[in-house]
Amino acid sequence: CPLYAIDSESVHVVWVGADDSFSKHSPRSSEATSDHTTVLFYGQFIPLHGLDHLVQAISRIEALGRKDITFHIIGRGQEAAHIDTMITEMGIRSILRTPWVDYSQLPTLIAAADICLGIFPDGGKGGRVIPNKLFQIMAVGSPVVTAETSGIREILQPGPGIRLTAMGDSEDTANKILDLVDCLNDAAKRTREVEGAMALPSIGPKQISLQLKTVLSDYLPTDVNEGERQRDGQ
Repeated sequence: CPLYAIDSESVHVVWVGADDSFSKHSPRSSEATSDHTTVLFYGQFIPLHGLDHLVQAISRIEALGRKDITFHIIGRGQEAAHIDTMITEMGIRSILRTPWVDYSQLPTLIAAADICLGIFPDGGKGGRVIPNKLFQIMAVGSPVVTAETSGIREILQPGPGIRLTAMGDSEDTANKILDLVDCLNDAAKRTREVEGAMALPSIGPKQISLQLKTVLSDYLPTDVNEGERQRDGQ
């Protein structure tokens, strides 16, 4: 871990994952149910989300005359006033703003959206983390657009149902969103995109507990590990 001058052998990774309420409920339809696309972003409006780049990307899309897309942005927090001012001053009409929703509503909102959005940072911490929301979107199985970062590359590769954008690049973000929208609206391409999203790994409590157990096993006395193996039938 050269960034912090820490011995890499003393650093272990345990993903944050998503709780079981986000697990895939039912297969997403392989047929479009509407000619209007809903694109969802939700978060606590912290700087690493790169919301200013996203708003600029949405403005680019709207300037192309695309009236078939609604961007639903949910959240409040540190940058909310700045982002809302941007939306107003840029005259963006395709954004639906919701200040907050109860956590229990998120799985349904994610499942109802045609596309979900991750984060769009310039770099820094945003380039190193895998945000909790991305694990939630993956668990539901929704098509996703997010920045290509070293963190996100640990679990996602560009492909069906997944578009990765250049960091801090609003033009590329706009292009990747439009590409996924157009593919989902194309009957010949939609099935591949939907199946790609539904195949995303669901990383929940079971997977996280196994990761944590593996990490802790390196520090537990041998007799404790042996007892664990016996209980697991190994």
